[in-house]
Order: sequence, then structure tokens, then C-alpha cells
Amino acid sequence: MTVIPVIIEQHAEDAAFHWLLRDSAVYAPHYSLKDLSKLDNRVEAHIDGLRIAGEEGWKIANEVLAMEDAGEIFTLAVLAFESGNETRIHNDVESGSVSPELSRGIVSALGWLPYQQADGFIKKLFSEQSPTLRKIGIAASVVHRQDPGQALSNALSDPDSLLRARALKAVGELGRKDPFHW
Repeated sequence: MTVIPVIIEQHAEDAAFHWLLRDSAVYAPHYSLKDLSKLDNRVEAHIDGLRIAGEEGWKIANEVLAMEDAGEIFTLAVLAFESGNETRIHNDVESGSVSPELSRGIVSALGWLPYQQADGFIKKLFSEQSPTLRKIGIAASVVHRQDPGQALSNALSDPDSLLRARALKAVGELGRKDPFHW
């Protein structure tokens, strides 16, 4: 298959841009579910273009996207998680965990994947030393409406205030009513 680099570059840039548009549209009252679905389809179409280009698509996207915003992190993270390549995943998660703004791209990428595909990555994040990575894992689990179980209980008593705050938010999002032993 012949890959046309300029087309792949456009797919990479447009996937990141449309994800940013979708990310803000979720909170905008004038967007309907139908509008959000259209944005989802656009994001998926551009990611599909990168998938179809295979290894060359990854290389071009990695060169074009500077990982300076959550949309760029999202685009590369989806491709990295789907590839299963540990080095790519590590690099993208590391880049996406430097700020809460960028980590939204990692959480969204894990949410974009079917839960069966994301589950292993999410559980691995639960066992990380970094509170930021555990926070990303909890948020990604909640995106899939899956209870993080013991990882959530552990986070509720963690010394890191941002991790505890995310855990408390997860309790509410999941509608947990059981008593926690902090």
C-alpha cells in the first residue's frame, strides 16, 4: 500500500483538532447528542486514516504532533494503546502525565478504546507509584463506568490530595453508597 504523507499528516492534525472540538462541545449546552455523535465520527474517521497507514501512519503522526495539547496526546495515545507497543505507550503516558490538562488526552484515549482492550492498561495504571498515573487509571475506569475496586479505596486514603479528590469524584460518578474505610 502506498502512503501519501501529506494525507496522513492531515489525518493526524485533524484527529487532534476534532478531539479538542469534541472535548469542549461536551460541556457546551447548544450541542445535542447528534452533534456529539458527528464529532465522534469525524475523530474516528481521522484515526482510521492513521490506522490504515499502519507503521508509516504512526511515524508521520509522531513527527507531526508535538504533543503540546490534549488532542495530540489523545491521537497518539489511541494509536499507541491499540498497537500494544510498550515503548510507545510508555512515552505517550509519560508525555500526557506532565499536567492535568494533558492527562485528559490519555484518559480520553483509554475511554475511546473498548473496555476489554483498555482494561489491562487501566489496571496497570492502578499499580503505578505515581499518584498522577493512578489518577489517570481511576478516571479512565470511570469513563467506562467500571468500578476501580480496591484501587479506589486505596486512592481515598492516599496522601496525594489530587488523587484523593479524583477518587472522591469517582465515588460520586459511580453512585457508590457503601461505606469506605479510610
